[in-house]
Amino acid sequence: REVIMRLCLFVLLVLVVSTPGFADLIVNGSFETAGSAATNAIYWDTQIGGTVLASDQWGNGDRENWNTPPDGSWAYYLKGTWNGELDYGGIWQRVDGGLPNTEYTLSGSFYTDNGFSATTAFKLEFYDSVNTWLGSVTTNIVGNIPNAAWTTISMTTTSPVNTARMQVVFEMSGANASGVLGGDNFTLIPEPSSLALLVLAGAGFLISRVRRS
Repeated sequence: REVIMRLCLFVLLVLVVSTPGFADLIVNGSFETAGSAATNAIYWDTQIGGTVLASDQWGNGDRENWNTPPDGSWAYYLKGTWNGELDYGGIWQRVDGGLPNTEYTLSGSFYTDNGFSATTAFKLEFYDSVNTWLGSVTTNIVGNIPNAAWTTISMTTTSPVNTARMQVVFEMSGANASGVLGGDNFTLIPEPSSLALLVLAGAGFLISRVRRS
């Protein structure tokens, strides 16, 4: 019976992990792969997907290998105006195949130093099939993380009715002349699907039957 129970648990693990609901929906979320230039990240620089933009970057920000990011060697940095550039900037990536009434968790690791100050946002936007904005969730970064220490911020929300796609945004405006704000290891994870929950329930029932036999 012990062997059967272990086999049941192994099959459960394989089924749950392979369920699509556990897959990260962001591509190149650690910025390890360069885009059209070394300072751009592919799937975050300006790209066309179908007839609309699939991703974009603007203003004062670059892909840099600074400050030992938590995942790999590269991160994306929004910069103060010390470099003579604009006081705003950001990046976004479109995520197709969004589902309505589904719980999603958006996470990222962030780093700030040298007195960087700006209005900042890490957010998840929802759109319907004709690209009508349905709403968003957002969190301010500066003021919520310590200086010079990579810190993870996560938020979980349920997508609105009619959601067909999403958009992940990392942006700033009104930056001062000091420091940077780095972002790395961006992930967007749907919660376990109904299939996974059914597998869990079925496996629990099977194990209880084996124990009683």
